[in-house]
Amino acid sequence: MSTSFPPSFFSAAQDTVFSLYVDPSSSLEKATALVDEYPSIFASHQVLGTVLFALGKASAGRDAFTKASELTPDEAREFVFTDADIAGEQRLRPALQSIDEGIWLVETLYDIVPGGPFKFPDTMTIVRLRSKAHK
Repeated sequence: MSTSFPPSFFSAAQDTVFSLYVDPSSSLEKATALVDEYPSIFASHQVLGTVLFALGKASAGRDAFTKASELTPDEAREFVFTDADIAGEQRLRPALQSIDEGIWLVETLYDIVPGGPFKFPDTMTIVRLRSKAHK
């Protein structure tokens, strides 16, 4: 991918997202400052969207992700949320799948920031162990 960001962008973006966990009251100010400093970098708008979703401002968060999508170069499209992601729709549905006798698989997505569009796939395997009573 040919898209590049200044090193200072990454430091500011990390600090902004980290502030959601240690000082949420400062996160919106930091996210807004990030967009003000880097208005043409799509990822700054994604950070703002993440902060807004985390603070319960879903409508404004969607607006920020829409702006990010508009600014994203073609070679970076894989890093931008789709309309389904922005709407919070899951691509995977939690379901218990039988793999073999006593073995199941669950695939789902989980939120990085509760209520936000950052969703990562998660897979869990469940194995029924033989109980001591069955020996």
